[in-house]
Amino acid sequence: MIKRTIYITNPFNLTTRNKQLVVRGKDNNSETTIPIEDIGIVLIESREVNLNSHLLSELATANVAVCVCDETHHPIGLQLPLNGHNLHGERFRMQLSAGETLRKQLWSTIVKAKIRNQGQVLDYYGFESTALKERIRQLRSGDPGNEEGQAARYYWQTLMAEVPGFYRDRNGPPPNGLFNFGYTIIRTAVARSLVGSGLLPVAGIHHHNRYNAYPLADDLMEPFRPWVDRAVVAIVRQSGPDAPLDKDVKTSLASILTQDAAFEKSTSPLLIAIQQSAAQLARCFETGKVELSFPSL
Repeated sequence: MIKRTIYITNPFNLTTRNKQLVVRGKDNNSETTIPIEDIGIVLIESREVNLNSHLLSELATANVAVCVCDETHHPIGLQLPLNGHNLHGERFRMQLSAGETLRKQLWSTIVKAKIRNQGQVLDYYGFESTALKERIRQLRSGDPGNEEGQAARYYWQTLMAEVPGFYRDRNGPPPNGLFNFGYTIIRTAVARSLVGSGLLPVAGIHHHNRYNAYPLADDLMEPFRPWVDRAVVAIVRQSGPDAPLDKDVKTSLASILTQDAAFEKSTSPLLIAIQQSAAQLARCFETGKVELSFPSL
């Protein structure tokens, strides 16, 4: 079953009643109820949302991730359940004891999948992607040559050539806000899946920023970013780079998790594909073997 992503952008009071999330408007006292068992992610953007510990407990029990964003739509807080997997302790120990060789192999596998999917976005919009194939060919374990960075420079210059002055940065010019919002959805879904697979999001493979609480999520989400990129370019082409991040745009970006993601022998919604990759990563830590795959667009 595909879990729903609920984003809260207006002043609301959030409570729970009979295993339902109750969303009540502060202005007009309107009320909407949603079964908690149907929810995977609650994304809170408004600074005028009230909720209580009872609701947080109910959401955590149901393995629902609760993400709070700042004014640039970047996540600044994330509540994940501690009981997402019955082998958490064992999985934590295996993850933390993984050797450097395994970590490098996993990272190069992630980078390869990311560059491949970036190439598919360029192909989708009719751009030349041969340069990215060369970056994949040059990729070695651990990416010592920074093929990821070289691919990114070409990718963004090509993909966003129609937007003068664009550079990709969380605080950069429009449409960076659209990318930020989409990546927040992907990051939260990945973090939730990692916990659900018994892994510790704070212990990354490649990302090690001391101020980053979810480096493993930032590692694993890399191959999934191109789904956001493709969707944002479609929005920009329809409404321009200054397209407002309104309800329709947010709904469009939130629907990314239901889009198709193709593995070699099967196709599934992106949210399910994220869960599959997270589960494979857990097995990699258990076995010490790199048997990690990612879907393509």
